[in-house]
Amino acid sequence: MGFVRRFISLRARMGIVALIALAGCNVTKDYVPPHSDAPAGWNAGQVTLDDQQASAYLARWWHGFNDPVLDVLVARAIERNYDIRIATQRLQQARAMRDVAVSAQYPQIAVNMLATRNQTGYDWAEAIGVYNSFTVGFDAAWEIDVFGGVRRSVEAAQADVGASVESRRDVLVSLLAELATNYAVLRAAQERLAIARANVAISEETLRLMQVRFDKGLVPDQDVAQIRAQLESVRAVVPEFMATIQWAINAIAILVGGFPGETTALLETPGPLLGVPSTLPLTVPSEVMLRRPDVRRAERTLAAATARVGVAEAQFFPKFIIPFGVGSQAGTIQTFLSPASFIWNFAAAVGQPVFQGGRIEAQKRLADAIAESDRLAYEKAVRAAVRDVEDALVGFGSQGRRVVLLESSAQAQGIARMRSQQLFDRGLTDYFKVLYNDRSVWIAQDDIVVAKLAQVRQLIALYKALGGGWSVGELDE
Repeated sequence: MGFVRRFISLRARMGIVALIALAGCNVTKDYVPPHSDAPAGWNAGQVTLDDQQASAYLARWWHGFNDPVLDVLVARAIERNYDIRIATQRLQQARAMRDVAVSAQYPQIAVNMLATRNQTGYDWAEAIGVYNSFTVGFDAAWEIDVFGGVRRSVEAAQADVGASVESRRDVLVSLLAELATNYAVLRAAQERLAIARANVAISEETLRLMQVRFDKGLVPDQDVAQIRAQLESVRAVVPEFMATIQWAINAIAILVGGFPGETTALLETPGPLLGVPSTLPLTVPSEVMLRRPDVRRAERTLAAATARVGVAEAQFFPKFIIPFGVGSQAGTIQTFLSPASFIWNFAAAVGQPVFQGGRIEAQKRLADAIAESDRLAYEKAVRAAVRDVEDALVGFGSQGRRVVLLESSAQAQGIARMRSQQLFDRGLTDYFKVLYNDRSVWIAQDDIVVAKLAQVRQLIALYKALGGGWSVGELDE
């Protein structure tokens, strides 16, 4: 290898070292994460918890409902849901593209092998000038990243990986919220169906008793007709609740990666309504911004766009490429590895764009515009996240107050129903009063279930707005 050392003079070696040293330079500033200007507290005025306590609770917020069936469904969804699996593959794509970008930092080496048999001439008697040739070589080229274009490409690709990670987490957060919401709708529909069926049974018994009184001539047929009308009105809501139950079961089956009907055996037995905890897992808005996957995704997207500004900027500067090769060429196998068969080449190339018809300048403007739009998108995501939490807090609080008022109303309606029945039994009032109070009690019971469902849905929306559940089902690199 002495001839190689003689070929590369001291000056050439110093030049290569200088190029490698220059490769640490960047023509653009390093990325600085944007400052979140989120407010210091919530307008709803809720008490915040310690961030560590809130994070621990939000990581698996569905456990707060103390429902083992919901826990089973969540575990299945994390493992089998198709949206999660699709997001996982998109993350793998981003990681592969990052590795492609990283490969540009290293020499590109190829092995070439060639065996030929050649003839240089021919006469009428015999072939002349026939010979063999065997060649094996290693060809390589290395672009010295003097102005940081390749490094910025790697930085952008790594930020894209981060954005894909956050996209997958965001899908998970949305999945958990949608699954819990459908489960809450299911349990509420089952409860409303039970209330309706109980009222159907009461109305049927009332109709039977009223028919007996009519047969004895104690009441007019108008009373019987009125009771029959109420019975049919109550019966009419039963199919609606049954359909809602089936729709919820089908939706849950799809969310856990199955087909409609696969979760029927698990869910067809009615269960209790989802309750609400006494304490909300709130932290200050700035901590929420650090937890929300969509906000973090917007920040990573901005980081990638900023790095690509550096890639575009580097196109204005020269490119330094070092091609080199080494191999062996011989006419026979016996001399293939002899020193005389050894061949090599070494060069240094510099390329500087002079005229591109405005392409490079346009690419730079494009990169700047994309980075600015991504910066604005990040600021928009921060504001949307704060609004999501505020809206969920308002909705949760208002529905909680509504539940209290409806429960008080239902209690009063029950007392009124009892009093009207007593008066009817004494002959002091007609049965229309009893019917009116019966219907009022049934409506009050149904309204309570609807209000409790609305409160739970607002609570689930709050968990989603706080970014709860993103850390479950994480993937290793």
